[in-house]
Amino acid sequence: MFSGKKCLSLLFVLCGVLWVQAVTPFKDGDKVIFLGDSITHGGEFLYWVQAVHQLRNPGKIRLENAGISGDVASGGLARLGYDVLDKKPNRVFIMFGMNDINLSLYSKGGTAMDEKRMKPLKNYENNLNRICDRLKEAGVTAVLITPTPYNQYVNNNPSTYNEAGLAAAAEIVRKIARERGLETVEFHIPMTEVLKKQPKISPMRKDNVHPNALGHLLMAYYLCREAGLVDGRIAEVSIDAAGGKVKTANHAAVRNVKTGAGGISFEYAPERLPFIPDKQHEGIDALVPFTADLNTEFLQVSGLADGNYQLSANGAKIGVFTSDALAKGINLAVLNTPSRRQAQKVFAQIRVIRSCFARLRSVVQGDRFAKSQNADLSDPESCCKAVDQWYKSRFIDRNGSNKGYYTNVVKNYKKNKRQVPATLKQLDAAYEKLYQESHPVSYKLELKKQ
Repeated sequence: MFSGKKCLSLLFVLCGVLWVQAVTPFKDGDKVIFLGDSITHGGEFLYWVQAVHQLRNPGKIRLENAGISGDVASGGLARLGYDVLDKKPNRVFIMFGMNDINLSLYSKGGTAMDEKRMKPLKNYENNLNRICDRLKEAGVTAVLITPTPYNQYVNNNPSTYNEAGLAAAAEIVRKIARERGLETVEFHIPMTEVLKKQPKISPMRKDNVHPNALGHLLMAYYLCREAGLVDGRIAEVSIDAAGGKVKTANHAAVRNVKTGAGGISFEYAPERLPFIPDKQHEGIDALVPFTADLNTEFLQVSGLADGNYQLSANGAKIGVFTSDALAKGINLAVLNTPSRRQAQKVFAQIRVIRSCFARLRSVVQGDRFAKSQNADLSDPESCCKAVDQWYKSRFIDRNGSNKGYYTNVVKNYKKNKRQVPATLKQLDAAYEKLYQESHPVSYKLELKKQ
């Protein structure tokens, strides 16, 4: 029987009733590894989740990337020891499926699951169960993630590739989770609905397989929601300027309120920092209520005389608003406040962490090729020569549709393999700097009538 703290969410889908066990919130000291294929390898979503956590709940959690492009569940099982367990995580989030089902089997459409389509799905289920067994034996908590969908809806032509395979893979994930009582993150159902309802704001790349930057932020939103990070606004402050009284102060403190004919000033101390989306994230609010749920720092000032007011933070102008707009409330998260500048320091370290993992994952990817040539993985020079041999044996006499891709893989491997110790050192330093920068700041806000 499930504990009361791990509540169950009831979702209704076409196939019937689906039970999903909620994800335990991250806590200080957590080391969490995300195991998966190229969608994890690219992995922007997990870095955005790390960012949201640091902005809202400053503490020392560490979300690490263990994705490899082109991988399947059996590959994840094969590298589970050295790529996951040796790093001593307390939780592992697992997402495979896109490569496991063999998309070519669905190129002619149709929903019938014949023997050819079922065989890779059975292997997928078997290998996911074996991964879960290994983690259980090691005393590590497994969290399952349903695979992201294939975008067959982009040109209103569902027969191009049929989603039946990935839908079946997602149901296998849910089945394993139910049988084992595992926590689950649901990507497949909500992202499929987004693809159907918002074809003009696509969260997928042109290959229809990989989420784009917008798609990764969408995934981060769903994961944050499942892990309890969607728990109210950044801050919510309401002040009656006429009476000089603080009516509401949630996730913030307001002190030294001073009023006069020309406006109002006060010391403002929010407990959280704002999220700073990239330009590539435009459109997210058309897909999910991201700003409302995760990036609203609400300030309401009523009782001001009619007119326009300049808003300043520590004496620096950050905006001009009407008394009506201020009475309705404004969003400080989108303004150039000291909090936003502090958040930029957090995102600077997130970028360093992303860069370090991009290099480290290229090494793990290439190590598999070096190992196939019997290279000593502890000897970078031996590995670089071995990867060259692997590449020549594969492409020297033929081009192949993926030659360009593997040319870059080998090039990046040879560069990054030699730099692993320095990269690991840089990564540890970036996490420590991230923790140091993840703190709220206090400042003076002033509204002055123009």
